[in-house]
Amino acid sequence: MRPDWAHLGTMVAPETLGTLILLFAVGGGLFFFLHRHHRMQRLRRTKILAGEAMQRRGITPADAAAAGVEHQVFAAVRRCETCGIDAQCRESMGASGSGLPPAACPNSAFFDDVAAHKAARDLSRA
Repeated sequence: MRPDWAHLGTMVAPETLGTLILLFAVGGGLFFFLHRHHRMQRLRRTKILAGEAMQRRGITPADAAAAGVEHQVFAAVRRCETCGIDAQCRESMGASGSGLPPAACPNSAFFDDVAAHKAARDLSRA
């Protein structure tokens, strides 16, 4: 015996259903915006060298997002937090160094990929 679900449609007025759908859509959009904004603000406040290294390479978290690897930015931050070569990194990016992260940086490949994607995107726009 199959249950009769037809009576459930009469429990909610169409106006109320439309309002609920609208509220869920607005709430979902707001959640997405606030979540992304919070993540970007957290990265900007980070006192580690990943942000400075990205700046020196001429890339931003927005460039990583455009490359489709935004989630890897936070992995790069975590790698930077646990890295043991921070003194070498500070020296390399300092006035006496090359201004770029050292070759031993665990995030070098990630920074290279984002920079290459940005360069290709800039070329395609020109």
